[in-house]
Amino acid sequence: MPWQDAATGAELTGRQLLEGLPLPSLTAGGMLLVVFVAAVTLCTRRDPWLPGAALYAALLALYAAPVALGREPRPVDGALYGKTAGFLADAVGLDGPEPLLRWAPPVCQLLCLVPLWLLLASAGGRLTWPRRWGVLYLVSVGGWAWRDALAPVAPPLLAVLVVLVLLLPVCRRAASARGPGPF
Repeated sequence: MPWQDAATGAELTGRQLLEGLPLPSLTAGGMLLVVFVAAVTLCTRRDPWLPGAALYAALLALYAAPVALGREPRPVDGALYGKTAGFLADAVGLDGPEPLLRWAPPVCQLLCLVPLWLLLASAGGRLTWPRRWGVLYLVSVGGWAWRDALAPVAPPLLAVLVVLVLLLPVCRRAASARGPGPF
């Protein structure tokens, strides 16, 4: 396995893992994912628990695989993150900010899926139920593949998505109160 080469010392990213896999493995994994998603989302009634549990299982496998191989996430760099993590670590009673700098970004990336689902659900008839789940699956797997690149923006992205979810009903009420436009 290329990531077990101790001479490089570099951290393995999800993208590097995908690039290191042979084409038949990638094809088989992609086919398995497509068939699995199609079976879960297209052939059942509109119960969000089954596709949600399937997505949870897939993401648990994706995020747990590097940790099982001894590759923990890299800590996020930046003065703002260091100060915030230090403050939170002191408040919680941790030895240092290192665990928060390692694990907060992946947790935030996973939590981003909840407000994203709510925003997709608010699309109503413009986006069908299977397409919403398809978008959520693509975003979640893409988020795993580029998790190192997205780590610095995960907490602000989560905050923005939550604010959008909270402002959406307010904007809809304001638009309905104004009534139809002149056109």
